[in-house]
Amino acid sequence: MSGKGGVGKSLVTALLAIALKRQGKNVGILDADITGASIPRMFGITTRPFGSETGLLPVVSHPALK
Repeated sequence: MSGKGGVGKSLVTALLAIALKRQGKNVGILDADITGASIPRMFGITTRPFGSETGLLPVVSHPALK
């Protein structure tokens, strides 16, 4: 966590998730950035998550990251 924006937190998260997925791991990213959701932008996600009776359902990106 950093109070300063633009230090690479989202980029490192995205690259780490892709690397782990390529190794066959199950990967999910929870983007809790309230100032701007850069993770969905990096993965080309334009849909918004929707909920059910049990909570929010994940949005799946192209490389099958949730």
